[in-house]
Amino acid sequence: EPFRGYLLFISNPLLVEYNNVTYTRVEALQGFKISLVTLTIGLMFLFTGLMGGIHAIVEKRYEGYVQAVLASHVNPTLFMLSEIIAILVGALITASVIAATGILLGAPLLEVPVYKLLLALLIIIVSVLGLAGLGMVLGTLVRTPHAAAALGNAIAFPMMFLGGFTIPKFMLPSWLQVIPEVFPHSRLMYAVTYYILGAWSFWELVEYAIPAVVLSLTLLLAGALVYRRALERLYESP
Repeated sequence: EPFRGYLLFISNPLLVEYNNVTYTRVEALQGFKISLVTLTIGLMFLFTGLMGGIHAIVEKRYEGYVQAVLASHVNPTLFMLSEIIAILVGALITASVIAATGILLGAPLLEVPVYKLLLALLIIIVSVLGLAGLGMVLGTLVRTPHAAAALGNAIAFPMMFLGGFTIPKFMLPSWLQVIPEVFPHSRLMYAVTYYILGAWSFWELVEYAIPAVVLSLTLLLAGALVYRRALERLYESP
């Protein structure tokens, strides 16, 4: 209710519906702050994972990859693992900064049970890995860093809104709400949000998240295979 005027102002002609909140164990305003933190983390992960995966292949053409292999005898698999780990570490650092900022601004994350936070962390790690895999697959479509940045932004910026991050998915027109339901990263971040807020039980979280987890891991596997083969080709024909 305190945000009614603001929501009406920013959401027209988006869909606005008002329902009594009866299912959350977190006081409404505090829950709103927590959801802002989780969805902001999801938004940053969208860029970190996707752009990191795309650049992982493209930049190797400009970083002396072949010379590095010849000098160190490091095989493509280790290069692939180093890229994935670098993307994941960068994403976790970003998440930590956002969470700390949210706590400073009043989001009661410290009151959330530790087991919920650990499970949420595991799920968002899977989500980032899936985005990195998707990026690696897309990275084979372009050959220069500028083209890679353009391709990543062409996907990430629309998904900022259509994926339910800057605009909550319930405010999207009904015919667009299917996008965050299908996009695995959106699905996992909303599952984490609802679970942390107490709106969902563990089993509701599992039921909703499993399809997105499977798809994310499949994207990671596909990206890893594509990435390794791309590096092998660079080594064979630098």
